[in-house]
Amino acid sequence: MLTSWRLACLLVVSVLLPACGGGGGSTAGGAPPVPAGMIGAAGGTVTGPGNAQVVIPAGALTQNTAIAIAQSSAGAPPLPADMPVPMKLAAYLSHLAFYGLMIALPLLGYGMLSAADYPVVVFGVRLPSVLPHSNELHTVLWNAHRFLALCFFALIVVHLAAALFHALVRRDGVFQAMAPWR
Repeated sequence: MLTSWRLACLLVVSVLLPACGGGGGSTAGGAPPVPAGMIGAAGGTVTGPGNAQVVIPAGALTQNTAIAIAQSSAGAPPLPADMPVPMKLAAYLSHLAFYGLMIALPLLGYGMLSAADYPVVVFGVRLPSVLPHSNELHTVLWNAHRFLALCFFALIVVHLAAALFHALVRRDGVFQAMAPWR
């Protein structure tokens, strides 16, 4: 479950990092050289295990920073042996639903805005429309996006309730295994 927390943190960082922007100022003598293994104000790419990459845009950092990608081989901890099969299935399916919704919602939103002929701008670059302008299509996609967003919210609430159930009622170690402070 620690991987889920890492994914959640990476999602937050990926949303907030572009908002950091940069100072926009320049140094008189140019930027100092960046030591090996570090990323500076000019940005760059860090490659880790399994060719996972983190791209740091220029101006996102103001100081030389060491960034590394680590891969845990531990995987998710096993569920308790006495946990009922329907509960194990619910845990597995809820995580699949989380990942599916994290992919589907932005794609639906992009399609919805394209159908409304609304410009989608990312990092100052206008993305091309992926669907033709259509008020009917926009309405269908808007309704689907709203419904899935509510499902996503409900899934978060149910997930939190299940975590509390494991912590307070079953006391089976599942909550402790997924808590980030363990």
